[in-house]
Amino acid sequence: MNLTDLVTGGVGSKAIEAISKMTGVSESKAKWIVAAAVPLMIAALNYNAKNKGQSENIDKAIDQHSGGGIFDKIGDLFGQGGSDDGNKIVNHMFGQNTEVVTQNIADKAGISSAQVTGVLATLAPIVMSYLGQQKQASSGGVLVT
Repeated sequence: MNLTDLVTGGVGSKAIEAISKMTGVSESKAKWIVAAAVPLMIAALNYNAKNKGQSENIDKAIDQHSGGGIFDKIGDLFGQGGSDDGNKIVNHMFGQNTEVVTQNIADKAGISSAQVTGVLATLAPIVMSYLGQQKQASSGGVLVT
């Protein structure tokens, strides 16, 4: 599985469906947000690992979220919505830029920043689980650097 699968493939489709149902955002807007947010999240993790020296912390966070499959995480989301854990992940990814990122996505998607916050909080554990699976597939080395 690659990043495209996470955004537009089978995993992405299930995530988009779950996100749409939980946040009340149309599937087309949820798909747009996922397509915009996933690369931003990956870029933020890479930036943090390289420029803020947080590689070890990010690696530990990925390990914490690698249990179970991505499809398990998506299945868990139905009826749950964005979690405190998801919000924490988003805040760790984007740091002081979280509100700016959220507002920019909201403006471009034509929805409220509160809805985008919910989408990002729902999506973040899926992204971390995806990265955990990628890390395990690459023989357990540090993935984000």
